[in-house]
Amino acid sequence: MKKKNIFVLILILIIICLLFVVVCIRNNDKKNPTAILIETDLQTQKEIQEVVDQALLEKLSGLSEQKRIEYYATEFIKALEGRKISTAYKLLNEDFKKNYFNTEESFGKYVKTYFPKEVSVKYVNMERLENLYVLEVEIKDILNSDEPNHFDCYIVVKENGYADYELSFSVDSAMKNSQADEEVEEVDDDDENTEKIEDSDEIYENADESSEEFEDDNVIYESDDEIQEDTEEIEETEE
Repeated sequence: MKKKNIFVLILILIIICLLFVVVCIRNNDKKNPTAILIETDLQTQKEIQEVVDQALLEKLSGLSEQKRIEYYATEFIKALEGRKISTAYKLLNEDFKKNYFNTEESFGKYVKTYFPKEVSVKYVNMERLENLYVLEVEIKDILNSDEPNHFDCYIVVKENGYADYELSFSVDSAMKNSQADEEVEEVDDDDENTEKIEDSDEIYENADESSEEFEDDNVIYESDDEIQEDTEEIEETEE
């Protein structure tokens, strides 16, 4: 009797499990097609990103030390140039952020105010200080033909591993260049003001010359009066 009860209990459990499996299958069949597409797309993007990351690691491993560090700096500069503030901000060293840019918003304001929109980059020198690399970079504003249109910037790169790095840079370099542009504009304004003053002086000189001419005319008029007086005296004598 006990064996029979155990058999019935096992049978009931099997039936319950089968019902549970059937319910799960039906729920999957009723799943939103959009949700399925999203999951598939996310999975595809993840796989693509893994392939891209692997290709990048292979590329970096084949570069020399200097070319690899220059690659990191170039990626940072591209982000600044393209106004990809979040991307560039994530690359910054945490201590550097605390000292200069506590928020992504303040960093974005700095970039939009002082960093050119299109630049050319020339790597002048690189020095290694233990696990830090200091790059001297000449950045030129290719949209600005007026001098000065370039500035030297120092970018410090800390490499934790291939494609794993953080950086900081000389914040005042771009600011000094911007101030120089403002000074040039002020000089241009001063030149314009000087020209205006010179034009005013010419006007005043012309006015003085006109006054002298009027004075000469007055002299002529006075001479005419003298002639008239002399004529009247002659007429009286004849009478």
